[in-house]
Amino acid sequence: LKTIIDNQKDIFVYHSRTVLDSEHPFSSKWYTWPIMLRPIWYYSGTVSETVKEGISAFGNPLVWWAGIPAVVYNVYLAAVKHDRKAVFLLIGYLACLLPWIPVERTTYIYHYFPCVPFVVLMIAHCFEHVHYKSVKFAKWSFAIYALCAVGLFVLFYPVLSGQGIAVSYAEDFLKWFETWVLI
Repeated sequence: LKTIIDNQKDIFVYHSRTVLDSEHPFSSKWYTWPIMLRPIWYYSGTVSETVKEGISAFGNPLVWWAGIPAVVYNVYLAAVKHDRKAVFLLIGYLACLLPWIPVERTTYIYHYFPCVPFVVLMIAHCFEHVHYKSVKFAKWSFAIYALCAVGLFVLFYPVLSGQGIAVSYAEDFLKWFETWVLI
């Protein structure tokens, strides 16, 4: 246990006190990670004039953006309703995110990836608690949400995996922010 605690302290000291003066075009601050303002771009290849390949690291917009109100709702559940599941999920989420707030060195969106399982669980916990008209409605709304999330994964898969993709599809349909570089 002492070794684990010492390692965590050393990791924190390194990341909080080591200032990397280098500029990187795909670096991003912690508060931009949930909205995916600046994904990191790993690879680009050209198949033809109209087909390119690219690998960008970012999350599913439906999951990450729904995660923002899910975090807020779980704070409400924890603070007002004393929901122990919400407390557990928030502790996990904040344990992954809060250490990055004081870090002044260059950081990237992939530092947020450990938070994502907690985001997914918080979204599921919200669906568990929100029964608009009936349990049946809640189940259908969750099923529709899950299908839409899978659909977005399929749509973005080419720019997550390096598959060849039409430049027009990537630029006109998938590039939702000017700061996104996909191919």
